[in-house]
Amino acid sequence: MIFFFFYLLFFIIINLKLYIYIYYFITYKEHNKKNILGLCLSGGNGGIELYFINLINYFKNSNTNIYSIFKNNSLISDNIKVKKKIFIYKKINIFNILYYAYKISLFVTKNNINTIHIGWTNDLLLAVLIKKMCIQNIKIIYFRQMKITRFKTNIYHKFLYNNVDKILLITEKLKLQTQKFIPYFNKKNLKVLKYGVKKQTKISDINTIIKHFNKNTFNIGIFSRIEEQKGQHLVIQAINDLYLEKGNFFNLYIVGHIQNTIYYNKLKNLVKEYKLTNNIYFIEFIKDPIKIMEYFDLIILPTYEETFGLVIIEAMLMNTSIIGSNAGGVPEIITDKYNGLLFEPKNYKSLKKQINFLLENPMLKDKMIKNAYNFVLKNYDYKYHFDTLNLLFNI
Repeated sequence: MIFFFFYLLFFIIINLKLYIYIYYFITYKEHNKKNILGLCLSGGNGGIELYFINLINYFKNSNTNIYSIFKNNSLISDNIKVKKKIFIYKKINIFNILYYAYKISLFVTKNNINTIHIGWTNDLLLAVLIKKMCIQNIKIIYFRQMKITRFKTNIYHKFLYNNVDKILLITEKLKLQTQKFIPYFNKKNLKVLKYGVKKQTKISDINTIIKHFNKNTFNIGIFSRIEEQKGQHLVIQAINDLYLEKGNFFNLYIVGHIQNTIYYNKLKNLVKEYKLTNNIYFIEFIKDPIKIMEYFDLIILPTYEETFGLVIIEAMLMNTSIIGSNAGGVPEIITDKYNGLLFEPKNYKSLKKQINFLLENPMLKDKMIKNAYNFVLKNYDYKYHFDTLNLLFNI
């Protein structure tokens, strides 16, 4: 059955390609600039979407023509600034994907686009179909930011990844995962490209966003989607123990989009049970959280296993103390007691111990903040990241 599907797919692509071939010769115009298509149809509010926004906005004034396709009424559509070069995408599913691949292929052909950049796994099939339909040589560069948990060795995944020209990975650990789970992919075309962040001007008054912010207490922030694997409950449990030992000294702000309502309600009930409703606050998604990070005394990333941890390097850049779970890509960023603190994943007592350590060693805290700031400048420079990516567009 699966072979019949691929045979039918091949037949359809060949026929559509014939039409594009004719269209190519009718519409072709020589371009002196590189022409890149950024493709991201995710409607979420996380790191993938924020990265795509930065990608498009960075290249808008460069020698690279950057075109983009994205979902309407999304975080991306609200923040992309290059309106005149946007082909707005509305909806896609398995029943209309060939139609839209064909439609976008005409757009790619007309604008002599030679590279498709994607960052969301769900866009892989669409990108590959576009590549197959186009007459000109199209490269696909896939910037992977999420961990891989299973083998991609069936016929479907081989069809996808054999048509990807280069996979960029956000951490060394993710590169090892890719080599393990996609063993047939050419290792020469795997490259670690560290994320890039730039320092932001903090807002003049945090109370415009968080009305009950108290500058006279020890303020802790968590910036992530609200779902169990993000580990917000671990911080609440640690704060409760510290509250019982040290008194009414801490305020915790849990900032992020509610991904799991059941888990959110559990957190609210936990706060009520611990009688911490005057100390723990839930704040909806904030567009540029980096702009308020400098107001906090500490930012925690309690995730069970974070592939990268953008929040960490943003906090480092804004001169704020950080604690992260010792899992995933986080240990590639945090060196314990040098530029931050690590705690045992899923262990709130280990987290509590590290918060206590921070409180009891103010001089070391200041030194870690300074080390963290210099570390980010050296390893996660915003301009270096996109300049490197621009060079890869030529390969």
